[in-house]
Parts: sequence; structure tokens; C-alpha cells
Amino acid sequence: MPDRQDILDAHGLAGASRWRQHVFWRTYNAQRRRRARPTPVLGDIAAKAVSAEVLASARLLGSVRVAWQTVLPPQYVARCRVESFRRGGLLVLVDSAATKYVLSRQLGEALRTLMNDCLGSKLVQSIEYRITGGLAEGDFAGPAPDRTRGQTQ
Repeated sequence: MPDRQDILDAHGLAGASRWRQHVFWRTYNAQRRRRARPTPVLGDIAAKAVSAEVLASARLLGSVRVAWQTVLPPQYVARCRVESFRRGGLLVLVDSAATKYVLSRQLGEALRTLMNDCLGSKLVQSIEYRITGGLAEGDFAGPAPDRTRGQTQ
């Protein structure tokens, strides 16, 4: 490790006044302290917290999807899927207005109650259904509904 005189010589300050050397040492030491302790990047700090939150959210969404498949009548399993679950709101994509009507109007509150029973707590506060006509085949588990009526080829 170089001594102080060698450092002053390397920076061309061997014959400088005491005041100039004093100013040099203050900036030199400050630079060394900054290099010695790298500043943590926000991404590194947030990555740990976010990854834990994302994993917990993914596990919860997986549990909600399993519960949905469990409580849903078998004839509707192939016609809808859980899209998201945020702050107690469940978003379900359905294949048609008829499916949306049955699930929301005829089975609505019963499905929400069964979901909460299956999950073991009152996590599901509301269920929103969204009709998705533009999805590719295979997005729903099962055969696609027959949509040939009214279409010309």
C-alpha cells in the first residue's frame, strides 16, 4: 500500500502548500469512501421484496384457479377461465353472453360463497365476468363452442 508521500507524488502535489494538500486529502478520502461502499441499486433492494410478493400472488392465483375449477359446474369448466384476482375481485373470462348470464345471474352469489368455502377464508369479495370473443382456440379448457350460426364462408 503506498504511503501518503507516494500518493502526493503520483498526483503532482509533493511540493504543494499545506492548504492545497489538505484540500486534496479531503477529496481523495471522500472518493475512496464512495468506492469502498457501493451504493445499493433500487432494483436490487426492490427485487427481493417484489419477488416475494409476486410469488405469493402467483400462489394465491393458483389456489383461486383450482378453487374455481372445483366449484364450477362441469358443463361450464370448458367455457371460462380465471384471468386475475386482485384485492378481492375475481375476473373470469367467459366464451359467450349466455355463459356470463348463467354464471353471474343464476349462480352468482352461490359461486362466490362456494369459492370462499373452498379457499378457507372470505378472499373473494366480487366476481366480474368478461366476454372474450377474440381469444384463440385452446384458451379455454375444452372444445370451443359452435359459432357457425350466422357466419358465411
